[in-house]
Amino acid sequence: MHSESELYRMLFSVAWKRDRIRTSQTEQSFSCTETEWNQCLEYLTKCGLAHPVLSALRRSELSQLAPRSFVDRLHTIATRNVVHDLRRRETLSRVAAVLRQIGRQGILLKGTALQVLGDPRDELPLRRAPGDIDIYLDPPFGSELRRHLLEDGFVGSASQARTAPHHLAPVLLHGVVVEIHERIMPRFWGLPERKMIAHALPVPELAALSTLSAEGLMLHAGLHASAHLFAYGLKTAWDLLWIQGRFPELDWDRLAAWVQACRLQRAFWVPIQIFSRELMLSFPQQFMRHAPADRRQQKLEAIARDRIFSALEGPFDLNPFSKTWVFLLFHESWIRQLGYLAELSRGSAAEARRNEARTHRASAPQRWRQMAETLAQWRYYQRSR
Repeated sequence: MHSESELYRMLFSVAWKRDRIRTSQTEQSFSCTETEWNQCLEYLTKCGLAHPVLSALRRSELSQLAPRSFVDRLHTIATRNVVHDLRRRETLSRVAAVLRQIGRQGILLKGTALQVLGDPRDELPLRRAPGDIDIYLDPPFGSELRRHLLEDGFVGSASQARTAPHHLAPVLLHGVVVEIHERIMPRFWGLPERKMIAHALPVPELAALSTLSAEGLMLHAGLHASAHLFAYGLKTAWDLLWIQGRFPELDWDRLAAWVQACRLQRAFWVPIQIFSRELMLSFPQQFMRHAPADRRQQKLEAIARDRIFSALEGPFDLNPFSKTWVFLLFHESWIRQLGYLAELSRGSAAEARRNEARTHRASAPQRWRQMAETLAQWRYYQRSR
């Protein structure tokens, strides 16, 4: 049966130098309604893949299959991304200049890290469009950087509460959001952050900045997909492929050891397993032997499979009860589950939750609907998996 996710996966394969020949399978995948093409456009846009998909379609035998309106709108979005990329680069240069001024070193994370790691000699597909600029500094240097950025003309409130347990409230310049991290991810994920930071790679053209190593980028990408309940899955898959292509010397044993050091190892393996099976992403067999395969893991993979190629929700759109339920499944024991729940009520996590509640307050009827939805989801996965 045709579904939007099949179209997304087909376009992903087209963009990543594969399946550019017109076949009956691609024709079936491309035979979508206007509504489905509109949803596809939104999904690709949110994943930052407008430019890679547009470029691949134009070079393939499939360009005549996609509706003209879809291709034209994809072109408009790709052009907009190029303009925004220029603003992002200018903003990043300003951040680097402030870091040099105050004598601090920052580590770029996620899409912006991949942006500065590009090499013209690489024969890789286009990078996806990054979102925000995410940069890590050891606390309390993050607060120091934020204060200096505000003094340098960035927009934001000096007294605004943090918006997540691991990063401060964002600041903006030219419409580009900068999030300053005091941890790579919230503490309950249990990442080996000191080791990841110790292996950071310098960015030669931006002397005050580094990026995580290939292994750190891979670990963060996999866990970050689970942190957002598997939304925007093709964005993560693209990053994983791109990192492997950029760093063929990636140390898989080191990555496996870092995954094993995490408190929530399953959260990494869930998207990795799905990408391996359903997108045919290639990972070394020895590395994949570390992945769990018990009933809990199968249940988590079933939840992820229903979302990873279609979900578009941002962090504030998620049902908080469903999110908490899935995060509890990531933990290995009820003691760790209780520890996770306790951690949500103290320190930086509590500050972020209070700020979120003020900013995105849900009404009582909405909360009841969310609880009913979570109960229905729990029953469905208990019954069918």
